[in-house]
Amino acid sequence: MKSAKKITTSELRRRAEDMIAAGTMPSLETVLEAVAESRAKHRDRIVQARREHEARQNRLATPETQK
Repeated sequence: MKSAKKITTSELRRRAEDMIAAGTMPSLETVLEAVAESRAKHRDRIVQARREHEARQNRLATPETQK
């Protein structure tokens, strides 16, 4: 799966200011509901990604012993 192009903080800020000026910025409640729905929908993938990240970090933190 290819991820969407990431935007910079300054671009995000500009987009938010444009939405506020146009009166199209969603309410905090709407945003939080969307985040909760997305997290519920993708929960298994989120958990798997966290486990894989943790496993990678543990492998990097534990020096291998050579004989």
